[in-house]
Amino acid sequence: KAYGEYINTLQDIEFEINQAQYDKFYNAVRFLKQIVAKNNGKMDKIILTPYEISGGATATFDLLSLWGEDIVSLQSIIGDISALDIDVQKNKVCVSFCVPDVFVEKIK
Repeated sequence: KAYGEYINTLQDIEFEINQAQYDKFYNAVRFLKQIVAKNNGKMDKIILTPYEISGGATATFDLLSLWGEDIVSLQSIIGDISALDIDVQKNKVCVSFCVPDVFVEKIK
């Protein structure tokens, strides 16, 4: 709790991109955009705010079907994300993920 309160006192300029984690975030967003295109889905949000440290994205689908190369791509990003949520909300399939430490506090 104390760390979270401390982070909330910082401003965006006090963070810098952690390139290795950003690359993982980029790959996960790219994967989500690909399955959105293949499944007539909709990108709901992409969250990349420095003080939140992690990055995330959410998409919704009427029907979600993954096969072939999609499964291989999912397997390649699964180790890079810290959370994956697949659920049904208002008769839509909702897919969300989070990648940790996309931003780090600048060393002073």
